[in-house]
Amino acid sequence: MILIDYIKSKISMENLVSLKKFWSKKKVFITGHTGFKGTWLCIILKYLNSNIHGYSLKPEKNSLFNKSKIIKNLASN
Repeated sequence: MILIDYIKSKISMENLVSLKKFWSKKKVFITGHTGFKGTWLCIILKYLNSNIHGYSLKPEKNSLFNKSKIIKNLASN
C-alpha cells in the first residue's frame, strides 16, 4: 500500500520494530472506524498487528472503508 510505503520511508526500521512490538496483539477500540480517518487508523493498526474492534455508523457505498475491505481484518464490527 502507498501509505505503508510512506510510513516506512519516514520511520526508521528501529522505530517501526518498536511500534510493531508495542501494538502487536493489543486490543484497540475505534469509534467511527467506517469514516475516512477511522479507516486509515484501522489500516495502520492492522499493519502493526493489532486486534481492532469498532463501533460506528453504516459505511457509505463508495467509502474508503468498503473499498479497502478492512472489514475482513476487524475482530468485531
